[in-house]
Amino acid sequence: MTDDSRDGEFTSAARLDAAEQLRRLGHALVSHEIDDGQLAEIASLAEQMSSTIESGPARGHGFLQPGFDIFTSAQEDHSAATALQALPDCIVSGSANPMGMAAKFYRQDDEAICRVALGAAFEGAPERAHGGIVTALFDHTMGIATAPTPAFTGRISVSFRAPTPLHQPLEIRARVVERQGRKLTVTAELHCDGELLAEGDGLFITMDPTLLASIRSAPSP
Repeated sequence: MTDDSRDGEFTSAARLDAAEQLRRLGHALVSHEIDDGQLAEIASLAEQMSSTIESGPARGHGFLQPGFDIFTSAQEDHSAATALQALPDCIVSGSANPMGMAAKFYRQDDEAICRVALGAAFEGAPERAHGGIVTALFDHTMGIATAPTPAFTGRISVSFRAPTPLHQPLEIRARVVERQGRKLTVTAELHCDGELLAEGDGLFITMDPTLLASIRSAPSP
């Protein structure tokens, strides 16, 4: 999968690199045996770094960053798959989140697209992704499919047809199939190398865009 994301628009390259290396460390700890001496060294270094970071200023939610608006970007021309903005610290799409999946999201015509390869830290059954992780990917992709209309999850259901492998390129495609007032019905499918692994459907509830504007304009605590 090519990295044509827009992660660098709302966070620094140094933060993205730090998060990437921490994700790599987490996957390595889960999937490899190391001795207790090395583990103690890692724990000591992590404790020192955590104390230093925690003494600094709090970081605001990425949604509140000036210029960030995934709903507006979804209105751009997407006749070909184009990368979308992502919340830097999102557990699903944020490349600045060291515990996240760093999934990439795109828009093509009326579909939202998720592309990701899941590492060892997201393992459920041996060599298979945890079902809850797969469901989170469905939820996020379906939510993006509702753009440019802001909407939140009311219900989501995922049917698993085959195990989802780790370390393999996965793709989810989602689209809105029905609108009834504030209710949006969204469907999606997960494929790996052409094989259907899971299907999902969800009910999303639209919200007043002015509410988003009021959240952004509210003073910081």
